[in-house]
Amino acid sequence: MKYLSTFIFLVVISLGCMAQEYPLEWTQFTSSGYLYDVQSDNNSHNLPVTEFTELLQNNARSNLARQIQTRVQEQAKLNKKVQDGKTSITYQTQISFSTDVDMRLITTRYAYDSKTSLGYAIAYIEKSQAREYYINESTVLLEKAKSSIEMSTSYMEKEFREKAQSELDKAEDYLKKSDKIIFLLNVFELPHSDLLRIQQQILNTNKTVQELKLNFQGKTGTITYDEGIYTGEIYNGVPHGYGEFVKESADVDWCFSGKWETAKAFKIIYKGNWMNGVMEGRGELLGYMYRPLKDGSLQLTFTFDGIWKSGRYGEGLYEDGQMRYEGAFFNGRPNGHGRMTDRHRRDIIEGDFLDGELNGMGTYTNDKKGDRYVGEFRSGLWNGKGVYYYPDGTEHNGYFFNNCPSGPATIKYKNGDTYSGNCLRIQKDNKWSYVKDGEWVYVYAKERKERVNRKSYKNIKSFKCTYHKGVCTSSYSYYDKNGVFLFSVFSSPIE
Repeated sequence: MKYLSTFIFLVVISLGCMAQEYPLEWTQFTSSGYLYDVQSDNNSHNLPVTEFTELLQNNARSNLARQIQTRVQEQAKLNKKVQDGKTSITYQTQISFSTDVDMRLITTRYAYDSKTSLGYAIAYIEKSQAREYYINESTVLLEKAKSSIEMSTSYMEKEFREKAQSELDKAEDYLKKSDKIIFLLNVFELPHSDLLRIQQQILNTNKTVQELKLNFQGKTGTITYDEGIYTGEIYNGVPHGYGEFVKESADVDWCFSGKWETAKAFKIIYKGNWMNGVMEGRGELLGYMYRPLKDGSLQLTFTFDGIWKSGRYGEGLYEDGQMRYEGAFFNGRPNGHGRMTDRHRRDIIEGDFLDGELNGMGTYTNDKKGDRYVGEFRSGLWNGKGVYYYPDGTEHNGYFFNNCPSGPATIKYKNGDTYSGNCLRIQKDNKWSYVKDGEWVYVYAKERKERVNRKSYKNIKSFKCTYHKGVCTSSYSYYDKNGVFLFSVFSSPIE
């Protein structure tokens, strides 16, 4: 067999020469947009034409694959020297190149002259096609690596350390394959800026993997701090991994009388994960806020069990003697979606929280009474448009101000009756009134509806309503004939 790769440049220069070593129509595949290898030989053993040309094509295909592999290995050696020389690091080079270019990218063609028994074969790869293919391969491998990182983090939060480490090992394998693709893309002449972008993505993802793997490299021990002791895994002299921390007199985030604040605890106990000396990941905190009892013991005040972020609550369950909150936190306060209940778990509010209070859309439910509100909240109170469902099936659809109806509303009673008008509050026995055209007052109390004619009372002022932007702004008091206060009707503006 005769190898003609040394004559390729002569052929390109002398396209019109009669001694050309491959068919003229193959010239396009030997241009700068391709990598190629040409083989030719005389069928001196009189092999069948199909068998002979297939042999030539296989040789051309193998030689092209080895050519590309050699270029990749040469680049790896070159960049290894650059790295060892402590100049700029262009590529990671701790790689074992054991596979060739994807053979599906290689196209072959052949020609055979039956008169001279001379056969030709060319194997080539179009560079632009190869670049597109390996960019896609790189993207897929990076996504797989990131998916394994997410799985590892999830397992760590659930304390499945073995599974977490296995996922990180998978991520490393994907990134090693991505490293080789960097060299292949360079061989296929991907623009340098695009090459650096892909390389940076690989490096960033690998950095995340290495940081997470530190969770499995720490040694166990004890660190003594002022008023506190840590026992658990340690790396670089700080808590890293799983450990327990006990401290006297510590600042904590907790809820006191419905208000979230940072206060000094007499004692805290934290059991969970750490990263670089900071509580991070799954962990449980026990907080003791009050002075010791007469026997010297401390009474548990609150607990938080969930995910920690940068040393503070991230997402989980907070419980104390008065309330229970499960959901997202930020800066030590409920922020994001969550669910809060009282200590008896009868009053339930759920929705979007902002700095410890419900703001935006949410729901309130009283499991004991059976009533419910669905609508807008502001500063933890019903403010804006919403629907209130009474225990007897009555629905109030309208506007609310600080937990009370205020403004236009439609009331649908259980028996099918409806009322549309302005809703006001009655300042007695928590009764709500519905006012229509300033003439009648509908009082809802003890699951029954009463219609009270204002003329049945001797009032200090005759009842009338002044409207402003659809809301009654008048406020009048009613008394019986002996001057005893009965109730007052008033409204608050909707903000």
